[in-house]
Amino acid sequence: MISIAHSNDWSLRDSFKSMPYMRDLLLYSGQQDNYQGGCEAIEKYLRIEADDSQMNRLCVHYGGLLEEQTKSLEEGIINRTSQLSDDLEVEEVVYAMCDGCMLPTRPHKVG
Repeated sequence: MISIAHSNDWSLRDSFKSMPYMRDLLLYSGQQDNYQGGCEAIEKYLRIEADDSQMNRLCVHYGGLLEEQTKSLEEGIINRTSQLSDDLEVEEVVYAMCDGCMLPTRPHKVG
């Protein structure tokens, strides 16, 4: 038996009880259409039994953490934007640029 110190990254201190590499595989595979399909891929390629409910819990947990980080980033951007708009003169000309990847820029033909 090999003992690992609780301070080591491999000590499985959290509630998920999976090694960091397996956790990474579960999170990556959890981006598939469904968790069962991701588990089947892990089992097929690595011959490691994976659990779809564990994958679900991991994805929900880390997705929530990412959502919190995204909200704080968005709040910072909104604060900086409102501060910038407060500093503008009423008659001042403003040039802006935006990424149009999600905006339809070509005319759509109907019919």
